[in-house]
Amino acid sequence: MAFEEFKKKGSQARHGAFISITPQKTLILSHDCHEQFFKECKAVIFFYDRERKRIGIKPLKESQERSYSIRVTRKSSNIYVITANAFLNHYQIDYSERRKYEPRWNEKEGLVEIDLNKPL
Repeated sequence: MAFEEFKKKGSQARHGAFISITPQKTLILSHDCHEQFFKECKAVIFFYDRERKRIGIKPLKESQERSYSIRVTRKSSNIYVITANAFLNHYQIDYSERRKYEPRWNEKEGLVEIDLNKPL
């Protein structure tokens, strides 16, 4: 059996605000992202723009009908998780491998937006 070259780079820690979509069908918020956009929030509501392939995430101070909770899985390492199984499957958003995206505040819509066309 011949050797095969490993061509991927290792995942390096990245500081700053980012949101990851994972194969576990979750959204992971970096500490900086949580502090910047979701600090006082307990839940979110998801939106999707099919034409532009953008996810909108509306921060909520309290849970509501159709909202998804923001969970802290490891307080020591500040990992914030939102389960997104139904949302990702409904819109057929690829979660086959972990991808990071830069969040931006959409003032007009009042939500955090990530562009699926521009992974980090």
